[in-house]
Amino acid sequence: MLALWIAWLFLVTPATLYAEKLRVSYASVTGNTAVITYVAQRAGLFEKYGLGVEIILITGGPAAVSALLNGDVDLDLRAPIAAVQAMAHGARLTFLLSQSNTLEYDIVTRPEIKDVKQLKGKKVGIIRFGGISELMVRYLFQKLGLDADKDIAIVQVGQARFASLEKGAIEATVLSSAESAYAKRTGFRVLDMPALPFFGSTVVTTPALATKKSDAVTRYMKGYLDGVRFFLNDKERSCQYMGELLRTKDRYMIELAYKSNPQHQPNWQKTIPGYDGGESNARRHERTRPSDQKTKGRRSICSLVLVEARSKRLYRSAVYREVKGSR
Repeated sequence: MLALWIAWLFLVTPATLYAEKLRVSYASVTGNTAVITYVAQRAGLFEKYGLGVEIILITGGPAAVSALLNGDVDLDLRAPIAAVQAMAHGARLTFLLSQSNTLEYDIVTRPEIKDVKQLKGKKVGIIRFGGISELMVRYLFQKLGLDADKDIAIVQVGQARFASLEKGAIEATVLSSAESAYAKRTGFRVLDMPALPFFGSTVVTTPALATKKSDAVTRYMKGYLDGVRFFLNDKERSCQYMGELLRTKDRYMIELAYKSNPQHQPNWQKTIPGYDGGESNARRHERTRPSDQKTKGRRSICSLVLVEARSKRLYRSAVYREVKGSR
């Protein structure tokens, strides 16, 4: 028995034994939201700072926001739409960082569609109304000069967007970068688009938790920063960990996910998100707020996004100066 106890002590590090813990929820295994956090966790980078990180899958933005507000999780990793919607209705949330500063979505169409103008009057599929896929459709088509309410028909098709495209039930949809690369491989067309400034995968918490666990949150950010460095400098192990997260051994798919991750975007310093994406989303949800709160709510959301844009630039500059200096 004594021998087993001694062996256990060698296997379990002091950081694991005594680490403060953060519970971190994420949106999906197919997106970029959890990649850096998962890689940092698997590489033991949080433990270096005496922090234990438990990563929990929660599908659906409203469920994740509820978990945050109820204290069931400490941080949430996903696109900002659910948090912005909740803030528009009075919830107290705060963004710690945005993991990308350009849109991580593409317009994917049937093969015969060669230009966005050909989608005028056509059906564009989304997962559900009120979700990130609807926001992405509205934002993308607005940037490309089409009115989503007048020029296209938005159709809710659930998760069966590939099947709907194949059957011709819809002519286009919006997919994450990794998904669109796979779609192109299988014969669908990915329309050429400019790099659009947008807050992608955000890290969200509550102001109360950020105050109560400020030291733990700071250690999480340090571990995350180390995770970015590790991700960019150790491709083999990063791909190994990504395969675990994606639940696949398909090397091609893992490579696609690695290459399409926003940490590789070449224009990270030049592209700083504005607040038009957040503002347009806030406008859509103003109708459900009392009239005396509409302007105030919208202004607070947009101000927050502007603050995050400035912080984001400083953050990414620090990351990449350090990463490049280590190469």
